[in-house]
Amino acid sequence: MASIFISYRREDSAGYSGRLHDRLSARFGAQEIFRDIDAIGYGEDYVKTIDEAVGSCAALIAVIGNRWLSAMDNQGVRRLTCPKDFVRLEIGAALSRNIKVIPVLVQGAKMPSEEELPQELIALAKRNALELSDARWDYDCSRLNETLSGVLGAANQKGQRAPALSVGSTPLSWARIPRFQPKQVLFALTGLVLVIAVPLFLSYGWKVPLSGSIRALSVLTSHTKSVPLISSDVQKVEESIHRIEASLVPDLSNRGKDGYESWATAQTTVALSDRIETNAELKSAVIDYFQQQMDKQCNCWREIPKIVSARHIPNSAWVMYAMARLHKSASDGQINFLLQTQQPGGWWAVFPTEDLQENASTYATGWAMLALTEQAAQGLVKGSTLAKVKESLARGEGWLLSIRTPHKTRWKDYPLSVGSTFTPPGKESLGISGLLLHVLHRLSEINNDTNLIKDLDQAWLENLPSVIPGSTDADQASRHINSIDGRVPENIHYLKLPWAIIATADAYQNGLFRQKLFGTLWIDRVIRESDMLSGELASNQNWARAEAVISLKHLVRASALESSPNHTF
Repeated sequence: MASIFISYRREDSAGYSGRLHDRLSARFGAQEIFRDIDAIGYGEDYVKTIDEAVGSCAALIAVIGNRWLSAMDNQGVRRLTCPKDFVRLEIGAALSRNIKVIPVLVQGAKMPSEEELPQELIALAKRNALELSDARWDYDCSRLNETLSGVLGAANQKGQRAPALSVGSTPLSWARIPRFQPKQVLFALTGLVLVIAVPLFLSYGWKVPLSGSIRALSVLTSHTKSVPLISSDVQKVEESIHRIEASLVPDLSNRGKDGYESWATAQTTVALSDRIETNAELKSAVIDYFQQQMDKQCNCWREIPKIVSARHIPNSAWVMYAMARLHKSASDGQINFLLQTQQPGGWWAVFPTEDLQENASTYATGWAMLALTEQAAQGLVKGSTLAKVKESLARGEGWLLSIRTPHKTRWKDYPLSVGSTFTPPGKESLGISGLLLHVLHRLSEINNDTNLIKDLDQAWLENLPSVIPGSTDADQASRHINSIDGRVPENIHYLKLPWAIIATADAYQNGLFRQKLFGTLWIDRVIRESDMLSGELASNQNWARAEAVISLKHLVRASALESSPNHTF
């Protein structure tokens, strides 16, 4: 069983607990951490599993947020007063068994007093608490790691856990490694050939192209972190970029016309940002257009301003991201629009809404976070606003990590929507998953903390789609949102291929050999098979053409890397 048990309330601190789980997993190993959403298998008895986990752990972390004490059940009764409350049972069981209980305070919460706790939890009020703050997250987690290391070390000395790096009671020794015989060498070489041949066969069948074989050998002989594109690859990709760019340039002159509002303009701006940066007149015109299109009442952008449509969070985020790519700061009011529409749990909806979990959108959350991240990364956010942005990003990151599909780098479009007569359940989306992995990469680069992203990268490379999506293939939620502005349809197309390319380019650096091989062969198939590189995109889908250019430029940049990247598309 696991050594460390994380106790938390989902409505109080799910995001922080997920983030903490990933940090502790990176330090102690995922198998040593118990958190109900990850550790309980389908069909298992929830109460029995928790009781066994608490009884066998060396330490229990009680994550306490602002709603830990006040959380209510469906009947309006405070959960902590119920003897069958899971959090009460978990902590009570640990205290009664003299298991180390460490209160961890998040969201600026205070320790509950003895008077506020049921009888069996009164001892909790006497425990020294550790505060995890967003501003000092790395430092605070390191303090917790030190405490837990001491607890687990003491448990090992008592014989509760097997010592690390041992076989039975015999420590591992280099002297015990046998000398290889010729037959063993032959077997090893045969295994090495199979390691390369099997992925080639799974990727191409019996007709393995020369390009695939070259890429496989490049992975075997290369120790760099960059995607191994050969010169003919780069030439083909760059030719495709130039061809699609040529169709996008005239689109900028159509800004503001029907079908080409601020959202499409922002996407085209990101795709052509390197060109726009060198043209001062065009850059000024694009920025002026964004400011003219902004709704001054909300400091945001609506999807279709002419008909006064609902305030649109992804649209606003795309615009602020595009401005950052042109090194133009968003105003405090524009930044505050994103900060104020974030919900307490850390997520955003597509439209400003009440705190209804069925409206929690991973796409909106990803784009709000990417806009805030890029504005901050470019040094465009200052002072107290920057502190608020960092806190917001930490909450968003925690929420994303807490609701991803277990053991996969996949997210649903509406992960908290279970489905009803009028609202469909959330669906897993390749495009959104690629976007969110890229967002978490940008955060890890800026925070100089790459430990958490490695597992996500490796899981992504393990689950690449077997069929290469078309350049305009997309998932679509097709639902209505009860927003503050009224009931609004949400019909966003989540393109699959561009974000799968971006995520694969990001993930490659942290893959194991086999995973890098699969990633390389997948990129080879994209270059050889995708209509993104072999044909023209539909002329009326400017947003698809823009995202195609964004992804291909990102791939070329990733192929030129020799160390951990700090790049944007």
